[in-house]
Amino acid sequence: MTFPPNRRPPLSGNNLELARRLFHLSGLVLLLVPYFFGDKAGWVFALLALLLTIFDWWRRHSPLGQRFLRSVAGRLMRTYETNAPVATVYYFWGLALSFLLFGNSCGCLALVVLAVADPLAGLGGRLWPTPAFLRKTLSGTLVCFVSTTLIFWLWKITLLKALGGAILTALLENLSPVDDNLVLPLGVGALCHFFF
Repeated sequence: MTFPPNRRPPLSGNNLELARRLFHLSGLVLLLVPYFFGDKAGWVFALLALLLTIFDWWRRHSPLGQRFLRSVAGRLMRTYETNAPVATVYYFWGLALSFLLFGNSCGCLALVVLAVADPLAGLGGRLWPTPAFLRKTLSGTLVCFVSTTLIFWLWKITLLKALGGAILTALLENLSPVDDNLVLPLGVGALCHFFF
């Protein structure tokens, strides 16, 4: 179906998934937080996470809050997020803890992996459907591995450490018992701090 130039196709199916992934990728702009706030970046992320948590609680427990968020981001939300915290809450708590526990350098690396490798893994899993591998698709896990390896290598981490770290990161993204937006930055931050 073609749309006139002044109308965009509706967000549904693959378009909706792409919009979610682009929103995830837009997290790269958060690299400005450590740039402007220096060593206080972790506390800025913690404050933002706290404010998002309060807003999200209000959104889940208030009819006005539910209407407001549905009007702003309702189409981007997953169905399970209707009565549970949205992924953005986990995203900011993961960043806050990563920056506070492991410092700005490791926090920045965790932010880049979260903003780039995680959405690419999701797209890879949808674009190239493969059988399940552990909890997610094999293709998504491989895309996570490749993109994380490239990010680590661009971060000037030796190739052997980048490969090992990427294997652990891809497995962590695949096997995360809670939302991977919380676990992934903590795992990458810890890898960076203790092994890189």
